[in-house]
Amino acid sequence: MDKKTFAGIRVLPGITRLHYCSLYFTTLLIGIAMVMPAVLQPAFLKEVIGVSPDYFGSINSFLSIISQVATLALAGVLGVFSDRVGRRPLAVLGFAVTAVFFVLYYHAGPIAAFVQVPEGISADVCALISFVPGRSSEFYGFAPGLLTVYCLRFGLGVGFVMVLQQLVTMAADYSSEDDRGRAMALNGMMIGIASAVVFGLAAPFVKNRGVEAAFYLAAALACTGMLGCLVCLKDHVQARRSAVPRLRDIIPVVRRSPLLQAGYLCALVTRADVVVASTFITTWGVMLSAEHGFTSEQATARIALPMVVFTIVSLLAFPLVGILLDRWGRMPTIIASLLMGGIGMLLLAASSGPFSGWVYAAMVMVALGMPGTMAGANTLTADGAPPGMVGSVMGGMTTMQPIGIIFFLVAGGYAFDALGPGWAFGLKGTATLILGLGLLLTCRRIRK
Repeated sequence: MDKKTFAGIRVLPGITRLHYCSLYFTTLLIGIAMVMPAVLQPAFLKEVIGVSPDYFGSINSFLSIISQVATLALAGVLGVFSDRVGRRPLAVLGFAVTAVFFVLYYHAGPIAAFVQVPEGISADVCALISFVPGRSSEFYGFAPGLLTVYCLRFGLGVGFVMVLQQLVTMAADYSSEDDRGRAMALNGMMIGIASAVVFGLAAPFVKNRGVEAAFYLAAALACTGMLGCLVCLKDHVQARRSAVPRLRDIIPVVRRSPLLQAGYLCALVTRADVVVASTFITTWGVMLSAEHGFTSEQATARIALPMVVFTIVSLLAFPLVGILLDRWGRMPTIIASLLMGGIGMLLLAASSGPFSGWVYAAMVMVALGMPGTMAGANTLTADGAPPGMVGSVMGGMTTMQPIGIIFFLVAGGYAFDALGPGWAFGLKGTATLILGLGLLLTCRRIRK
């Protein structure tokens, strides 16, 4: 009897190729939505909110951190909840939340004026967030709008985590252990395609149509994803526990499993790679735009080129990574990816500027490392999850992501402003190399 496959993944009983297509298409859409703020924020803050360029590093970092706070607060709960009610309802609701908050986000200034956000208090809060509490007077004029942006960014982060976590878990539900590496690699490939679309098309779109049109486009894509999940996806939980899992059940499971510990550590350190690269390279380029004779929109379009290189290389690497995870093994693939990604970040730190040719070489190395760490951590975690707890354990791994991202964005944002842009990348590269060497020394404990 012939076995049906989809992109090398065996089609499981009860689902069809249409379900696989819908799963990865909606993953592409949420990937686009998640990457767009990194491209839109610098120009939006400068041209619409009127933020001072002196605080671009800390403000852009904190905006990304707010989204991760939402992930930290909700990922574990959503994982357990998905084992109870299913993945699809949460994904549909998450897309709806994302669409609404993209529209509200652009109108942060009028919203601040409507609710009469106090300028003095908002300036004090924004100055404290940027680590300069004694210079709140420099935030007058744009602080009410900026504080409103911070609040709305949290709502956008809620939508992101509600959707992406469920779609990653569904990729595990839609695959067996023999081809789970391919399933997770294809999931990551959709995120890579999303980055290529955003950095290749969104930046020129912003340049020609403006920031406002880009925000409405993002909302429309989120609405499309909501309809796709509602109409074309179905839940396929492969096993359920007789007892409903609880949040506190995750900790003892992870403590007993070196497999899960490795997956969690990998997510903790490496999920910040794309965020650190996209946030700080774009911020670096916009900050130096006048020095190079560019407007902020032109600098955004120019700095998108190395990010396009990054996404193209990672896209080409993802299919190979899927095969390596299933045939060579999870741990060898992850360790090799960590070493390449760490070296790439250190090369980025050594670059003379955001428009330097070294940035391209560095981004190639980071792009070669990212697919293996992303798909590898997802695959390890899904492999190690007890039956009926896939959503809960995947939610626990997702919680590791914001902890790492918050650390690297806070520390990197401070280093960016106080020591120089390169320090933000150097910090990230050093941590990645340390993890890679640590797993290399202990990989015999992990039989994958």
